[in-house]
Amino acid sequence: MIRPIQTGWGVLATVVLSATLWNACSTEVDLTAPYDSIPVVYGLLELESDTQWVKINRTWLGEGNQLEAAQIADSSEYPAGSVAARIVELIPSGTGEIVGNELATGREWALRDTVLENKSTEGVFFGPSQRVYFTPTGNEGLRDDMLYRLEATLPDGSNLLATTSMVESSVGSINRPPPNLSSYQMGFASVNPDGTATYPDFPFQWSTSPGASRYDGSLAVHFEERYFADDALTLLDSTRERTLYLALGTRKISNPANL
Repeated sequence: MIRPIQTGWGVLATVVLSATLWNACSTEVDLTAPYDSIPVVYGLLELESDTQWVKINRTWLGEGNQLEAAQIADSSEYPAGSVAARIVELIPSGTGEIVGNELATGREWALRDTVLENKSTEGVFFGPSQRVYFTPTGNEGLRDDMLYRLEATLPDGSNLLATTSMVESSVGSINRPPPNLSSYQMGFASVNPDGTATYPDFPFQWSTSPGASRYDGSLAVHFEERYFADDALTLLDSTRERTLYLALGTRKISNPANL
């Protein structure tokens, strides 16, 4: 019978090979290459406004402390006059959804850049000045039954496209609690005979606005604070009107067009 003989060759060969490969590798890593600047756009189109404002910024990458780089305007802002941008009005598709091949109505507005001195200096990014892009839309303004596309040519020759629908002028309404009814009592808590309290759930209901996809709810509770002169709470000394603001949260709508 031939018995296999275990040797250290295989292990030794592996160790030698690993050592050879390790010595051949470079430990120098360049975290700043390659780099591709990405545009960052923030804008809010308003139906009733005669001027529309848009921010067109860019990402950056560099060596050193990036928090310090954020405090330099040139890090996130394009140079003055280097971005050619416009807002184009589009005819929606039959479904109202954005499909990408909408036809233009012929109305469009060129954006111009300017510097405003109204930015908070408490944030991470440069302030108080900020470069923004604006365009007067005239007395006719924008329409809630149309789509609008932002078209921009960046300094490197690349193009930027972004299309949005509008929130219709017929805003939604709050159904519960009843709005504009100062005498309405919500009943936050019910005191039981044993001294404990019951806190019932209270539904908050509203009808949505066509085109709106996000709702931030808040509740202002007005109440009277009473101060008594005795421990038995029988001698009222004074009162004070107070207001408590409660954040109800955020709700996103998956079908903002209400189709």
